[in-house]
Amino acid sequence: MISTKNKILVFVLMAAGFIGSLSQNLLTSALPSILTDFGISAAIGQWLTTSYILVMGVITALTAFLFYKFETKLLVQVSLSIFLAGCILSLLAPNFPLLLAGRIIQACGAGPLIPLLQTAVLYLYPPEHQGQALGLTGIIVGFAPAVGPTLSGLLVDAFGWRSIFIFLIIFTCLIMLLGQFSLQSIGERQNLSLDGISVILYTLGFSTFMLAVTFLKSGVILSAKVLLTFAIGIISLAVFVKRQNSSTAPLLKLSLLRDRSLMMGTILLGLAYVMNMAGTILVPLFNQSICPYSATVSGLVLLPGSLLIAAFSPYSGKLKDRYGAKRICLIGMFFMLAGNLPFMFFTETVGILPIVIAYASRCMGMTFLMTPSTALAVQDLKLEDKPYGMAILNSLRQMSGSLFSTILVVIATIASAPASLSVTGIHVAFATMVGFSIVGIFLTMAISQKNS
Repeated sequence: MISTKNKILVFVLMAAGFIGSLSQNLLTSALPSILTDFGISAAIGQWLTTSYILVMGVITALTAFLFYKFETKLLVQVSLSIFLAGCILSLLAPNFPLLLAGRIIQACGAGPLIPLLQTAVLYLYPPEHQGQALGLTGIIVGFAPAVGPTLSGLLVDAFGWRSIFIFLIIFTCLIMLLGQFSLQSIGERQNLSLDGISVILYTLGFSTFMLAVTFLKSGVILSAKVLLTFAIGIISLAVFVKRQNSSTAPLLKLSLLRDRSLMMGTILLGLAYVMNMAGTILVPLFNQSICPYSATVSGLVLLPGSLLIAAFSPYSGKLKDRYGAKRICLIGMFFMLAGNLPFMFFTETVGILPIVIAYASRCMGMTFLMTPSTALAVQDLKLEDKPYGMAILNSLRQMSGSLFSTILVVIATIASAPASLSVTGIHVAFATMVGFSIVGIFLTMAISQKNS
């Protein structure tokens, strides 16, 4: 289908994307230890994950510009170098603010890697095989974050949470070495300019929204602090959208969302990612803080679901090519619903097996949602618009995952008051995700079969 040289290129991009995507959830099983070491709450500690995703979302918005502006090899190696610097700072961080700063730097480096991989696949594979090819990228997008809690659990119990960053440093250096000899450029370079004001508005809008949500953990909804930060977020995003629609060189080409397939694919992927990210934060906290299991046991409980993502992601793309996105996404939403429901009733006495089965069902749902919704989103776009479509899809996926997973953690924290996290909080958060699953089912059924 493609040359050996291009297959090696895709492999290196997959390795780079894997390490960046793996890192986003790699601290979830380590979170209880970090909370204890630095004396912070779960609502503050989860920023180590959600801020990573938020910053990735901002950087992802730049990927169409970066793809056309810079040579592929330079872009990948610089991204990995920035990621490496963040890992080193996180390893040496003596306090929570510096650890958070290290995570933000990591995210800056990781941001371009997944969209670059997906764009490369769309350039290198013919249209009739793009669903299958995107299924391979689904291993990175889905499996890497899902296996993160398992890997971190093993590392934390054996060597402490700082060993996570030693692991990342070693593998990043190996990928950079491999990329030095095998990367080549994809696409044609263009002399583009970056709209810095749009970047600021986009970042400010989502950041203040997340900050306002975090302030809600106090339970006071109508405080001046909450209302002011929400207002700043709304105004910033409103100005951003207006600017994108009137600009000749927008940061995000939002006009493409007039394409129904891109709109539906973006919404479905966003819903799936919200539920996936919230689960990868809340389930390890439930396992360790409420049951309680060790970080190793908690990580191993999540492993079967992670392996299912790796095993079935390539096939979900093939199924999309054969049966269309609508049918496969509908199966995914039902799997997600079946996985969320049991967590509404689990208590501290629940055994390991029910958690394994419920979490595995959620992972199967993510598997059957990721690749088909991604393929659906970009299938009708022109080749030159596909990088912009991927930028929209991935950026909004990251932003929605970051924002709404924060909301769900805060909901769990408020419902748990006065405790930092309780069974009641877990039940309320997963009841909310059951509602998301049902909404997703109805949205999927609204997809026109001819457009999928």
